Amino acid sequence: MTAVEPVAGHVGSSDTARTMLTRLLEVSAFLCIPTVVSLLAVAPATRHAVGVLTDYRPLFVVTRPQTLIGSAFYLPNIQMVGLTTVFTIAVFLPYVLARGMGWALRVFLAGHVIATLAIAVVVIPGDWLGWGEAIHIVHSSDRGASAGLAACAGGLAILIHRRWPWIGALVLAGLYAFFLDSLTHMHGLNRLAEIEHLIALTVGIGLEAWWLPHHGGRLWPGPPGSLKIRRRGTAGRGGAASERS
Repeated sequence: MTAVEPVAGHVGSSDTARTMLTRLLEVSAFLCIPTVVSLLAVAPATRHAVGVLTDYRPLFVVTRPQTLIGSAFYLPNIQMVGLTTVFTIAVFLPYVLARGMGWALRVFLAGHVIATLAIAVVVIPGDWLGWGEAIHIVHSSDRGASAGLAACAGGLAILIHRRWPWIGALVLAGLYAFFLDSLTHMHGLNRLAEIEHLIALTVGIGLEAWWLPHHGGRLWPGPPGSLKIRRRGTAGRGGAASERS
């Protein structure tokens, strides 16, 4: 009996579909985390516990470091249709589908943490020096996923740029224009949030354009010789080593 070999193209299509479905399920599961955290934050029985984990303030960056990460998973205003929802669908979802949840989550958290700490580095000394606005900011809560989503937007723009340079350039210009325009119309804490978005966007661009592809998808370099050897035909989108999350 003659064995029938599977068609290579069909096998590739099947693997791609399976990978996309897996990543879609990962996004769905991941989005349950901020939803549940945000609902528990308003329940009387769990409000304090959630606050201990998510209520980040620059003044407490050393004494409550857990809030630096936890604040990214608390959404103060859950809306069916809002800017966070739009960025999640238009940016985070396609970025995870293209790169995998592990890669996208690293960009999300790195953008959130670096942007948040960058503000703290400015306002904490400002508080010591008696700068009025800094005194107000160091005691104010800073929560939400917008900075992390801005970082993922930067990463997605670089992916688009690698495949369609002109479209990617337009997307990058549009993102900076969007946040800069918002910055000019905001005041106080809202202006601070837009500055965080610009920092996070730049972090996402740097991570996707250079850092992660050159360090095997790691946020920090591993020991010498630990990077994966890329073989022909195994590169992910944009020419970097593909990651399976």
